[in-house]
This record gives sequence, C-alpha cells and structure tokens, in this order.
Amino acid sequence: MTQTGNAIEWDPVIVWRATIVDLETLRWSLSTAPEPGWIAAFANAPTHRRGSREYLMSRAEPTIADRDIEWKVGPEDHLDANLRIHEKVDAANSVYREALQSRAAESEREAATRRARDAAIAEAQQKLDEANGVEG
Repeated sequence: MTQTGNAIEWDPVIVWRATIVDLETLRWSLSTAPEPGWIAAFANAPTHRRGSREYLMSRAEPTIADRDIEWKVGPEDHLDANLRIHEKVDAANSVYREALQSRAAESEREAATRRARDAAIAEAQQKLDEANGVEG
C-alpha cells in the first residue's frame, strides 16, 4: 500500500488471483500487503453467506498473512466465498480510504492551527521589537 499521507494517492488493495490450495482451502493473492488499519476494516466488514449448512454455521473467517487471504470452506461454497472476499476487500478499501481522508483532514486542521499560532507569535514579536526600538 502506498500511503503518502494523502488519501487520494493511496492505492486500494486488489485481489490478483484466487487459488484452490486444497478442496477445503482457498487463497486469494493481493496486490500488496495491507496495513493493519485495512486488515481491521476487512475483518469488520460484514459477510452474508449463502451456501451449505456447514458454511452458514461455520465460525471460520478468512485470515490475512502478508499478501494472501486464506479461508477454509467446502468445495460447494467456493464461489460464494470468492464473492464474499471481493465484497470484504471492497468494503475494507472504502473504510480505509475514509480513515485516511479523515486523518489527512485532521492533520491539515492541526497544521492550519500551528500556522495561525506561529503568525500571531511573529506579529506579537514584531510589535514588541518595534516598541523596544529593535529592527527586524
């Protein structure tokens, strides 16, 4: 993930490829290793599974390690799991972009406050210097 402090320049995570590791495990390769904030957004994104009883009742969730997502699901549920991963990636990208934009806006507010404070200090110093006959 390229995060330069500007949410506009952040590259969203993309699913490059889905692979069947074995009949019970799917792996999705990502364009980049996600940041912790993105991973949290991914984990919190809701999924509305449709499929076998075992899949619907399972507490198994996808896990992320480096640039891969893995999920243990039965063969009859591979396509729905694939759909859910794409939904969760899209949701995580949206939530993470919003968080970056919020952080950028807060940083800009803080910078504007610092600039205003620094300008007020400089003006007050100039007035004090003038009152004491000091040339700037």
